[in-house]
Amino acid sequence: MENKGFLHSLGNHIYLEKQDKLRDLGINLQTSQIIVVGGQSSGKSSLLESLTGFSLPRGQGCCTRFATQITLRRHPTKKTVISIIPRSNADQKLRETLRAFRHELTDFRPEDVAGVIEKANMVMEIRSGINKDILSLPMFSDDILKIEISSPDVSVVLAVLSCLSDPATEGILQFAKVADPKGERTVGVLTKADLVKEKAVLQSLSNLVMGTTLKLGYFVVRNRGADEDDLDISQCNRKEVELFEDPQWKDIASTGRVGVDTLRKELQSLLTGLAKRELPKQKAEVIKRLADCEKRSISYGPPRSTPAAQREHLIKLALRFERLVNDALEGLYGRDVLFGEKPPLKLITKIIELNEGFSNAIWKKGQTWNFKGKTTEKDNGAEAAYIKLINEAFDWASTFPELLEYRHPNIVSFKNPQNDIMAFIGECYSASRGPELGSFGGSVLTMAFQAQATSWDEAATRHVKGAVLVIHRFLYTLLEVLVADQRMREELWSSLQDDLLKGYRRACDHAKFVINTELNGRPVTYNHYFNDNLQRARLGRQRSILQGLDANGPNTKVDLSKVQALMTSAVENKSNAEQVKEDIHDILKSYYKVARKRFVDNICQQAINHFLLDGDQSPVKIFTANWVAKLNDRQLNSIAGEDATTTTARQRLETEIEGLKKALEVLRY
Repeated sequence: MENKGFLHSLGNHIYLEKQDKLRDLGINLQTSQIIVVGGQSSGKSSLLESLTGFSLPRGQGCCTRFATQITLRRHPTKKTVISIIPRSNADQKLRETLRAFRHELTDFRPEDVAGVIEKANMVMEIRSGINKDILSLPMFSDDILKIEISSPDVSVVLAVLSCLSDPATEGILQFAKVADPKGERTVGVLTKADLVKEKAVLQSLSNLVMGTTLKLGYFVVRNRGADEDDLDISQCNRKEVELFEDPQWKDIASTGRVGVDTLRKELQSLLTGLAKRELPKQKAEVIKRLADCEKRSISYGPPRSTPAAQREHLIKLALRFERLVNDALEGLYGRDVLFGEKPPLKLITKIIELNEGFSNAIWKKGQTWNFKGKTTEKDNGAEAAYIKLINEAFDWASTFPELLEYRHPNIVSFKNPQNDIMAFIGECYSASRGPELGSFGGSVLTMAFQAQATSWDEAATRHVKGAVLVIHRFLYTLLEVLVADQRMREELWSSLQDDLLKGYRRACDHAKFVINTELNGRPVTYNHYFNDNLQRARLGRQRSILQGLDANGPNTKVDLSKVQALMTSAVENKSNAEQVKEDIHDILKSYYKVARKRFVDNICQQAINHFLLDGDQSPVKIFTANWVAKLNDRQLNSIAGEDATTTTARQRLETEIEGLKKALEVLRY
């Protein structure tokens, strides 16, 4: 039995010591502890004095102006160590000054406390009872005064909720409920029991102690009186025992929830249970926070105080940038989680969707007039998808003032082609008719083609601008996720912009060149597909003449004389002008098909794929290691040099990582 008791005590000691070490690291981790909360002069300091055995500031006009962490540790040697845990946002110099404050006493006397706390006030630079005239100093500090008491007789970290008056009217209980909704960590302590004289108050206290308003219940304790400063702790404890032996306290004392000794045992049990329960949660939180911090640390990169360090950092950044660009162009999205987290990074997918939408729009509605015999194709939703995609790109452009010239009004739909093409061809022929016999001049075909393809200019210009916007967003998003330092990211983006805009301009200029070549030059093609189309058109016209002979089915015998009569009638009944207009229609239709394929391919392959994506001077290939290598020292410092804010943020991050790693070691063993 004695051995089991020893092991149990040792186990409790280990759990609680882990919590002490975690608090000492100052990593803002929720640890298993009981916090003393209560109104001013409610008896918090007196209660802690009774529980711990030493004095804290108390009395009229006096209050504790910093958080105090009191750790009672089992140890063969009796000693007290007083130190300061720096606030989390302290800079390195202040942190070193605060950590240097350390007082170790082997013979600790209550009267020594005031002097030590006054010294702590001075180090924390806060006002105290002695230096009230120094109005420039703050009243309270975010630093923590740590008092560690080692003794063979103590083994628990203590903190309680203090309540003196009627709990129903005490806002502090509501405050505690917010922090502890389930009431699993809240212990009510009714202090200053020696001031209770009326039976009604005693009955009210009895109801509280015996009731269930708090899950962990209430305890009643006696505080050191205002005229008892000359009494030591043992004398105060004796007065408490005598108080609760008084017959008027009989009912409350019978609950076993009176006196500091009883409270101390309850707190030990409660705190040990909390420590055991919180360890798995603490470990999971530390692992998550450490991973997040290390990810942020990688994005900051190493310190960049010299040109060599700045160049090295930018080159590493450029190499990763190039790799991700190549993956984005090849559609290798599985190589980095960034592609799943940031949809704008799926560049080649967006460009292919744009190009297919553009091709579909030109194919179905690029002509001003439908050709004869052309059947209207049903829209399968591709037009709406393309319009949505291109409009989203133009909506996003408003974010960037440098893209002002690439903005474009949103489109609702594409204009449907007209059906009276022969009337239009007749107008062209009449307006340009020359002395040709049975034929037409070359200007007629040029005029007809330009009018038939007049929408290509706007469609192609809009399409290339849309691709520019998709690429610009890709580049900005990629830098946004790769460069955590906002100042560096903005400087790098600014340094790249001139070259980016030049690349965009080259693509748009080439698109204009392709447009001018197709629409303003003479119709020219050496593609045999043109002749194939023309022969099919003429054959189709002859078939339409002979359709009447097939009225009784394909196996019907046909009189050759009837065939000859139909063919002769078809030729003899047409005027020379009608025949020429039909020829113009067939030639225009055949050439339009060839030119349409060529135009779409040239815009997509040359203006977009080459000038915007794959070419050596394309915008996505500007930020490279070679580009970084050409920067001079002034440019390097302008882009990658660290400002004071970045340096401070990096130091804090490194401190946090160090603390989290130590915390993980504490939690593992």
